[in-house]
Amino acid sequence: SLLHDDLVSIKNLTDNASKNNVLLAKKVLTKIDFDKYTNMILGGQVIAGNLPDILGENGIKTYLVLFQNNTELRPTGGFIGSYGLLTLDSGRMTDLTVNDVYSADGQLNGHVEPPAPIKDYLGEANWWLRDSNWDPDFPTSAQRAEWFLNKEIGKSVDGVVSIDLSPIRDLL
Repeated sequence: SLLHDDLVSIKNLTDNASKNNVLLAKKVLTKIDFDKYTNMILGGQVIAGNLPDILGENGIKTYLVLFQNNTELRPTGGFIGSYGLLTLDSGRMTDLTVNDVYSADGQLNGHVEPPAPIKDYLGEANWWLRDSNWDPDFPTSAQRAEWFLNKEIGKSVDGVVSIDLSPIRDLL
């Protein structure tokens, strides 16, 4: 993309100026992480390329939204107190239902053995959706949340998104 190419060009010019002992260029390199911004642009391009599908251009998409309380920390951000099911169709939100996580957890049939830290630190004998985000690797925790949602309420989703209280507070 043009923005990516321009940023790479600026980085190269700054690097060359720094090698020629231009003090301002050296100062810029200590303040700006060009690689970080280049990677952000590349990530944005991937998202933008997939955005029509994510927004349901080619069919209805339903996402699990995990509302995490970041004042009660967990590996992916916070305790899952509520969850939502967000439905998108042709770029429009057609449904959003928000539920207390305990209503779903109460519908789990059977016992799911929790990881040892959940037993040891939280004193829980069972594993539930509310603690499915125990792995710091978000894709792993998201897969577990999808699994719990399916086992608890029989619902499959197209993806998982999480949000903590800070952006919600800022929005309100």
